[in-house]
This record gives sequence, C-alpha cells and structure tokens, in this order.
Amino acid sequence: SLARVALSFGPAEYFALAILGITAIASIGGGSLLKGLTAGLLGLLVATIGLDPLTGTARFTFGSMVLLTGVSFVAAIIGIFAINEVMQRFADGPVKTQAITNVRTRLPSWAEFLRLRITLLRSSVIGSAIPKRCGGPARQRNSAKALPMASPRPRLAITARSAAP
Repeated sequence: SLARVALSFGPAEYFALAILGITAIASIGGGSLLKGLTAGLLGLLVATIGLDPLTGTARFTFGSMVLLTGVSFVAAIIGIFAINEVMQRFADGPVKTQAITNVRTRLPSWAEFLRLRITLLRSSVIGSAIPKRCGGPARQRNSAKALPMASPRPRLAITARSAAP
C-alpha cells in the first residue's frame, strides 16, 4: 500500500521528493524558470527558521524567542500578499487623489424618528440584553485588561531560565 511505500523512504528519496517539489514550483511559477526556482528556494529558506527537529538547534532565529517555533503560516501568507501589494503600488507610481472638502452631518428629522420608533426600541432592547447574556459587567470590565495599551503595567519580556536541581 501507499503507507508502506512512504514509510520505506530514506534520505535519498526525501531529497528526490524535495527536488521534484522545487521543480514543480518552478514550472508552475510562470514564464521564467529562474524566478520560479528562486521563489521555491526562498520558501525553503523560510521553512528552515526555528528549531531543528532532530538536534534541537536553533536555525535563523537571531536570538529571538519568538522565532524558535518557526514562521507562522498565516503570517507568511499575509506577508506575501502585503509585499505583492507594496510592489504593485510602487510599480503603478503615484496616484492623484482629491481631498473631499464638502462634508456635512445630516441628522434624521423628527418624522424619520417617529417612523423608525419600533426599530429603535427593538434595537435598544437587544443592545441592552446581549451584554447581560454574554458575561455582563464582569466581562466588560475584563475586556479592557485584554488590550495591551490599556494596561498601566509594562509588558515583561519572556526569558529562558535554566531548571534548578
């Protein structure tokens, strides 16, 4: 079966599989083979950040405790899309914008208030009932503590400690 074949893989087979993956990336990558290979090798370089699974040696962490677990997949994807957007905007050049100068706030008239009185009453009841059902005042007080800027105490740095015998 396929599982037995996968379990019989050794270092040479894994190397061949890695080469197959890089060439697949390069061929799918578009017209330029060099760009595709560069993208594949850059992906491999990012994948090596963190602890080596065999020896436990830190690779490309530069002394940062955060990088010991490697690069998060979500963070890498967001970074790729952000870099793409920055390069696209840089290639497009400066964009001419026009400032909006005619800004006014229009409050609803009394006729609109009277027409929407049932909706306003219903919305007020729902808005008052939901915090009581989902934790009430205790949750509202604790939610401010979750915000990093709301805390008056300085944030403590995480440091590695050696275990005492």
